[in-house]
Amino acid sequence: MQIEDACFLNVERMSPANERFVTACGITSYLLVSIIVIVKILASILEGYQNRWLAWMRSNSTKLHSRWRARLYYILCVVLFGLLAVQFWAFFCLRQVQKEINVVAGADFPDGRWTFGQIVAVTVFVPVLVEAMFSWRKRSLLLS
Repeated sequence: MQIEDACFLNVERMSPANERFVTACGITSYLLVSIIVIVKILASILEGYQNRWLAWMRSNSTKLHSRWRARLYYILCVVLFGLLAVQFWAFFCLRQVQKEINVVAGADFPDGRWTFGQIVAVTVFVPVLVEAMFSWRKRSLLLS
């Protein structure tokens, strides 16, 4: 008997097809986010230099071009949201497998409890989130 079989005895595993699907979604989302970040970095570098090429691109952009850009952005957001949903599903599936392994092993599941440090971190971070949400919702107050 292999160690893997002993660890996963009486534990419902994810099917190989689901594992491949989750892996493919993870790689795809990583690549898309990396491309978006690299494009944003390059755009900020080009904007700082005020290249003639960038000025030419801005002068030749049409309304049709901006509509297609908006549609592409919308499609990209939907695809990224779908990939994110798959990754959340995989995360919760793996958490369930972790709980089942602990039950089979006869151990307590300490990951389900909050520690003092986690409570302090959330308590300290909540005001930052509230301030950011307020600033985002009331941008007009900050801009005037």
